[in-house]
Amino acid sequence: MSNNIVSPFPGPLTANGLKIWLGACEDGFENYEDAHEKKLTPKTRIRLTGAVLTEPQMTEWWAAGKVELLALETWELFAKDRFMSVNWKMDALHQFYSCNQASGISTPSPQILLSASVL
Repeated sequence: MSNNIVSPFPGPLTANGLKIWLGACEDGFENYEDAHEKKLTPKTRIRLTGAVLTEPQMTEWWAAGKVELLALETWELFAKDRFMSVNWKMDALHQFYSCNQASGISTPSPQILLSASVL
């Protein structure tokens, strides 16, 4: 079930992907609250977020713990402590350093390397 406040999680199912999506969820909540001059309760925030979990593992996680998750006192407890692993920052940093450069930066040809070594 989609809603106009929170977009479905687009993936990838990585620490950085989740962090970006959770930030977008927070933006959606703030936009709604600003436009309607009305605060969303933590339970409503959690329900809206859970309703757009369409990735199979995430859907299963939501269905299995929905009652417990809706009882949490804050959305932050749901999003940060339950959703993100303890090492999410290290996982994101590892992913960042594991990225390859896109096209545009080329590796020098063997002839250029050989010429440079002769100088």
